[in-house]
Amino acid sequence: MGLHSYNVKYIERDGHVAVRMVMASRKAEARQKAANEGCDDILSVRRANFFRRNLIRLFVIVVIAVAVWYLI
Repeated sequence: MGLHSYNVKYIERDGHVAVRMVMASRKAEARQKAANEGCDDILSVRRANFFRRNLIRLFVIVVIAVAVWYLI
Protein backbone atom coordinates (compact mmCIF):
# COMPACT_ATOMS: atom_id res chain seq x y z
CA MET A 1 0.00 0.00 0.00
CA GLY A 2 1.52 3.30 -1.09
CA LEU A 3 1.28 6.81 0.17
CA HIS A 4 -1.61 9.01 -0.88
CA SER A 5 -2.26 12.72 -0.54
CA TYR A 6 -4.98 13.71 1.91
CA ASN A 7 -6.49 17.17 2.36
CA VAL A 8 -7.06 17.83 6.06
CA LYS A 9 -9.51 20.65 6.79
CA TYR A 10 -9.17 22.10 10.26
CA ILE A 11 -9.91 25.20 12.35
CA GLU A 12 -6.87 27.25 13.30
CA ARG A 13 -6.52 28.82 16.74
CA ASP A 14 -7.53 32.22 15.36
CA GLY A 15 -10.82 30.74 14.11
CA HIS A 16 -10.08 30.54 10.38
CA VAL A 17 -10.64 27.34 8.43
CA ALA A 18 -7.47 26.04 6.79
CA VAL A 19 -6.49 23.06 4.64
CA ARG A 20 -3.24 21.14 4.91
CA MET A 21 -2.01 18.36 2.65
CA VAL A 22 -0.67 15.27 4.40
CA MET A 23 0.94 12.19 2.87
CA ALA A 24 -0.27 8.94 4.44
CA SER A 25 -1.31 5.42 3.52
CA ARG A 26 -4.69 5.56 5.29
CA LYS A 27 -7.23 8.17 6.34
CA ALA A 28 -6.74 7.50 10.05
CA GLU A 29 -2.99 7.86 9.67
CA ALA A 30 -3.46 11.18 7.85
CA ARG A 31 -5.69 12.43 10.69
CA GLN A 32 -3.08 11.39 13.26
CA LYS A 33 -0.20 13.03 11.34
CA ALA A 34 -2.16 16.27 11.02
CA ALA A 35 -2.94 16.23 14.75
CA ASN A 36 0.75 15.70 15.50
CA GLU A 37 1.64 18.65 13.23
CA GLY A 38 -0.58 21.00 15.23
CA CYS A 39 -3.95 20.86 13.47
CA ASP A 40 -6.26 21.34 16.45
CA ASP A 41 -9.90 20.94 15.47
CA ILE A 42 -9.97 18.65 12.43
CA LEU A 43 -13.18 18.99 10.44
CA SER A 44 -12.55 16.51 7.63
CA VAL A 45 -9.94 14.31 5.99
CA ARG A 46 -10.42 13.60 2.30
CA ARG A 47 -8.20 11.91 -0.22
CA ALA A 48 -6.96 14.36 -2.85
CA ASN A 49 -7.98 13.12 -6.29
CA PHE A 50 -6.22 15.58 -8.58
CA PHE A 51 -6.37 13.51 -11.75
CA ARG A 52 -10.04 12.53 -11.51
CA ARG A 53 -11.19 16.05 -10.64
CA ASN A 54 -9.23 17.63 -13.50
CA LEU A 55 -10.39 14.95 -15.94
CA ILE A 56 -14.04 15.66 -15.10
CA ARG A 57 -13.50 19.40 -15.55
CA LEU A 58 -11.86 18.82 -18.93
CA PHE A 59 -14.74 16.57 -20.01
CA VAL A 60 -17.33 19.23 -19.07
CA ILE A 61 -15.42 21.89 -21.02
CA VAL A 62 -15.25 19.64 -24.09
CA VAL A 63 -18.99 18.86 -23.91
CA ILE A 64 -19.83 22.57 -23.65
CA ALA A 65 -17.49 23.40 -26.54
CA VAL A 66 -19.05 20.73 -28.76
CA ALA A 67 -22.56 21.92 -27.89
CA VAL A 68 -21.66 25.52 -28.74
CA TRP A 69 -20.00 24.40 -31.98
CA TYR A 70 -23.16 22.54 -33.08
CA LEU A 71 -25.38 25.49 -32.19
CA ILE A 72 -23.34 27.90 -34.33
